[in-house]
Amino acid sequence: MTTYVAAQELASRLPERTAAEREEAETRMLRFVTSVRWQFARTMPHIPHEYTVLKGRPELKEEFVWFATYVLHHGKVEAWGPYRHSYYYLGGHKYWTMDDLVGDTDLINRESTTGTPCRPGVECEP
Repeated sequence: MTTYVAAQELASRLPERTAAEREEAETRMLRFVTSVRWQFARTMPHIPHEYTVLKGRPELKEEFVWFATYVLHHGKVEAWGPYRHSYYYLGGHKYWTMDDLVGDTDLINRESTTGTPCRPGVECEP
């Protein structure tokens, strides 16, 4: 619940982004999502999604934190069961983190929005 309150409060304080700023941010986001390895979440095959972790990629820490921050601040807050997360829709996927604080984030999730989920043993689309 903390994420929901924090995201809503932050979003109300952020200045409106111009189309050029949004385009620049989304270009940076797409660069990031194509530079990391996405792993199918095998523990939840009934909810097909992928994740990427920061572990082992210290050179990506700055982009990882920037991406997670952008999702939290500019995403759309939606319910998932009893939880609320900030989701950002981009390039046929929705992205979210699980942590209340960006500084604690070491994992980013994504789910296909095109109706073709990633599956184990199948190369996932960037």
